[in-house]
Amino acid sequence: MGKALGGGILPIAGVLARAELMWQENFALGHYTHEKNPVTPKRAPTTIEIIEQQNLVKSRSLGKYMLDQLKY
Repeated sequence: MGKALGGGILPIAGVLARAELMWQENFALGHYTHEKNPVTPKRAPTTIEIIEQQNLVKSRSLGKYMLDQLKY
């Protein structure tokens, strides 16, 4: 997920989890090198908007389907 958010260029990581798992007392998820760049957190929401607007998730699954069909 991080590779997509950073466009394969900017260093960013992503984690998906239920809200109750992200906030645990005396335990922090984070504080890694990928969070220190001020540019990537600003650009990641824009990347998500583009992925949604252009329906790239569906395009990926359709592309896989087409390639699978061409193999036979």
